[in-house]
Amino acid sequence: MDSQRAFGRAVLEEAHRMLVANIDGVSIDEALDAAGGYRSILGILKHVAGWNAVYYSFAFDPEPRRWKQTDWPRGLLDRIEPTTEYLQELVDWFETVYQRWLEALETVDDLDTARQLHWGDTAPFQRS
Repeated sequence: MDSQRAFGRAVLEEAHRMLVANIDGVSIDEALDAAGGYRSILGILKHVAGWNAVYYSFAFDPEPRRWKQTDWPRGLLDRIEPTTEYLQELVDWFETVYQRWLEALETVDDLDTARQLHWGDTAPFQRS
């Protein structure tokens, strides 16, 4: 179990490190510019943070919350606020859920037990 926890922690930490490295120092103007793409940095951050919360909920909450039931910062599911404060709220939300993942990983004893996924299938955290 310790090696599974260590591997799970390493995966979470690397994903976290990559996201933080990519948004560190981003201004609100940069965060709002899609630079010829389909989504802005802020939109991508909101998407990643939202799915982070949904997957956490399905892994640990007795009554999992889907995309529309997630606690979106400022209650904004389908839109954003183009402010530095809102950008920071999204970063803080991502960090809060990331910390919940780390805490849960340390306390859960059944990493091999299949859990419900948001599309109706089940899967364990890790396969042995």
